[in-house]
Amino acid sequence: IVGCPAAGRWSLAVWSGADDTPTGDALATCAGAPVEAAYWLDPQSQGWLRFSGEHPELNSLKMLDNLQAVMLLGEEGP
Repeated sequence: IVGCPAAGRWSLAVWSGADDTPTGDALATCAGAPVEAAYWLDPQSQGWLRFSGEHPELNSLKMLDNLQAVMLLGEEGP
């Protein structure tokens, strides 16, 4: 991920890896603060897809493609 967020902050980031990479695997490449949430606006449905490591039952953003931009929230520190 290029543009990983700082703890407790939002960032606009881009995945620079293989197409069809599981979102959790791509987000795990962020050093520093773990990613708490990711959002992507689907151009087809015009709806937001989301990823949360804490609530996988709510995940609709399953995979990332190369150069796909996402909004990320860095997990708050202790």
